Amino acid sequence: MIARVPPRCPAPPPGPRCPLADIAAKEAADAAVRKTFAILGVDVGDPESVATLQSDLRFGRAMREAAGDLAADVRRTATRAVLIALAVLVGYGIADWGRRLFGH
Repeated sequence: MIARVPPRCPAPPPGPRCPLADIAAKEAADAAVRKTFAILGVDVGDPESVATLQSDLRFGRAMREAAGDLAADVRRTATRAVLIALAVLVGYGIADWGRRLFGH
């Protein structure tokens, strides 16, 4: 017979939290954040390094927004070019129809 695993861990008993566990969790989280930012080349203890990261992120956001604006401008321009080409073709068609109809 195979023992079944409970679907979730039992809830901790009510009562005061363990201060040592809270300290350990905070230190682990701080170390993980420092390590993650170190992988990105940022020393979280150095305000200049953090400011550089923030300006890089702002620049990246500005580039994304500019690229989105440029793409919208290109779509609008292409749509206008197609509509103008269609209008020219319709104009030539009407002129040709008039020449055929009136013999000019």
